[in-house]
Amino acid sequence: MDIKVFEMAPYDLVIKIGTYGLSALFFLGVPGCMMMQGEEFREVGWVTLVISGLWLLVYLFVPLKYIVSSNQLVIKRLVCSIALPYEKIASLEIADNVKPEVKVFANAGLFCYAGLVLIDNEIVRIYATNLKRMIRIKTTDAKTWYISPADPDRFVAAVNEHLCEKKR
Repeated sequence: MDIKVFEMAPYDLVIKIGTYGLSALFFLGVPGCMMMQGEEFREVGWVTLVISGLWLLVYLFVPLKYIVSSNQLVIKRLVCSIALPYEKIASLEIADNVKPEVKVFANAGLFCYAGLVLIDNEIVRIYATNLKRMIRIKTTDAKTWYISPADPDRFVAAVNEHLCEKKR
């Protein structure tokens, strides 16, 4: 079985600011809350605990890597990885400087871009860490996906190898 693992692209500026900023709040805020007592905790502590909980929840669904196996492409996450069988992939290509217009139901800034966003008047799925050089995947059910492997050229070649095998 031929399996290739592709790392995520390095964080872009938006992801760095969102991730490192909220992470600092998480790692500094929780110990700070533990030292508070009474009224102080009620005022600040609950906000910090809610933010910390959201931080942890988001991290569970962050794309960690892309796996190209013999029968499918997998967007690997800690919880609920996403599989795209090659039979469903109609095309894939490199897309430069993608600009999400509106977040429909998405995380855009904490660890990654993930979820549904509006791009070029189309609601698409995005699981990426950098918007500069992405892969656009069109599926047979008329959905569009955007992902950001660290080496887009090698990724496209690996997936195309399997797509050509399926067409034979």
